[in-house]
Amino acid sequence: MPAGLHELTDPDPWFGIVSNQRIRRELGFRPIYPSVWTARDAGALRRSLRRVGPAL
Repeated sequence: MPAGLHELTDPDPWFGIVSNQRIRRELGFRPIYPSVWTARDAGALRRSLRRVGPAL
């Protein structure tokens, strides 16, 4: 790691975190799994990958 790089921090650690509040408010969207991690733990990601088919 280059010298001094470990001292740099992001001033907004939440930058890039996507909120579903607008789609929930306007369309009533309610995600089945609250995060990717809970979907993975429930096995939802593995099942959906099998349904997609072979890679291009």
